[in-house]
Amino acid sequence: MRPIKISPVSRLVCLTGGSKERAGGAQPRDQGWHVLSYGRPANYHLGVDDLRGLQLGLVNRASTLYGVQCGLIWNEAKDAQGLQFGMLNTADTMTGLQVGLLNAPPNTMTGVQVGFVNRAASMTGVQLGLVNTAETLTGIQIGLLNVLKESQLLLLPIIRVNF
Repeated sequence: MRPIKISPVSRLVCLTGGSKERAGGAQPRDQGWHVLSYGRPANYHLGVDDLRGLQLGLVNRASTLYGVQCGLIWNEAKDAQGLQFGMLNTADTMTGLQVGLLNAPPNTMTGVQVGFVNRAASMTGVQLGLVNTAETLTGIQIGLLNVLKESQLLLLPIIRVNF
């Protein structure tokens, strides 16, 4: 019996439809909704504009995310609403849940971050990890080290509540 070989460049994109025009009439890189996509190097080459649904891979990237990114190494989105699950999760603006070793939206996070290191410029919600950092916080930090730059007490162990 011969073993089954799966090409490392295999990629599947299901349920694709609709489109939106870019400035200057250029065609979008995606054609609307990607419900499931995977490939080599696991979606990094896709660089989709508007991802709605599920993205699986080693490295996932989308401009706008409405759904789930599940990447073994890295998930990236500019504007994300939903779930990011991977070792490194990053988004300019995130609303939802991030689960990973390092969660680092550089601007605004609304929701829950669970990981070893959680970072957000503006955090509204809960950070649960060994090290939690935020410049502004409306919510709770639970971890070994909790850093809030706007506070007179920059560093607090175990728990910080700020409303």
